[in-house]
Amino acid sequence: MGGLLHEWTDGWFALWSLVARLSYFDGYEIYVSVVLIVAGLAMGAAAESAKKRGL
Repeated sequence: MGGLLHEWTDGWFALWSLVARLSYFDGYEIYVSVVLIVAGLAMGAAAESAKKRGL
């Protein structure tokens, strides 16, 4: 979420964004931030599901 805030506010949230600091992702910061958010939600859902099943 910090990466998107950094991109949308022209750098106000510079300390929140790891993606903006890595030159490898230049030009793809928004896409990488969205992928990280989706991956985080998927991992949270998987952990919750495992907890409910007693794993």
